Amino acid sequence: MNEAMIQSYINTVGPDDIVIWNGDIGFKSAGIIRDLLARLPGYKIQVVGNHDIDRAGKLIDYEMDERHVCYDIIVDGVQLLFTHYPMDRVPRGCVNVHGHIHQNTAYNWSINVCVEHTNYTPRSLDSVLEQARKYLDTV
Repeated sequence: MNEAMIQSYINTVGPDDIVIWNGDIGFKSAGIIRDLLARLPGYKIQVVGNHDIDRAGKLIDYEMDERHVCYDIIVDGVQLLFTHYPMDRVPRGCVNVHGHIHQNTAYNWSINVCVEHTNYTPRSLDSVLEQARKYLDTV
């Protein structure tokens, strides 16, 4: 499964692409995860997940290009708030892009990008924006 996910990533992401990781980067040792990440192209932005913190409460250093608790962007007038956990509330006109809950869904204003929802392949920003616009057109 790991190799299939790596291959899907490599087939989808180019060296100049930006990838936002919505937390829980991996479930192996930090060294193994760092080696795996080094194989993957793109600029990597980490949104910290609950499994990205060690038992002592310290953030595990996966050597990502950036790390954030949440990451907020506006693209073509659409505000996307990237978090690990789904948010109970977001500002009007904002869509929450999250992970954490695996195959489950959360709220109308949220997009779950866990691998169980993405065929174990990174989603393009265009596909996330399309889904966000569909929701925003209904409110």
